[in-house]
Amino acid sequence: MPGLEVASLTEEAVANPSWEQCEREGDAAAYARTYVDFVRAFAASSLTAGLFGGSAQRCDEYFARLRTATEADPAAGRFEAWVIRVVFERAA
Repeated sequence: MPGLEVASLTEEAVANPSWEQCEREGDAAAYARTYVDFVRAFAASSLTAGLFGGSAQRCDEYFARLRTATEADPAAGRFEAWVIRVVFERAA
């Protein structure tokens, strides 16, 4: 059975419109709110179940602290994301 070879590989930065707005407007509180809401949307259930022993209160406290820390230093909360596309082709 033939294997696969990499035909192409590209990487591309994903835009962070919340950070771009923070840089334009200098509103650290707005960035902290948006950033923490973004992280909470995908991480809260896993954190609550795995790290906080099922305690929603501990999870809420974590995100409140994250928001305070991000507002104090927005650059520390700046995220970068990348998309890497790999196209394979069958080797001859």
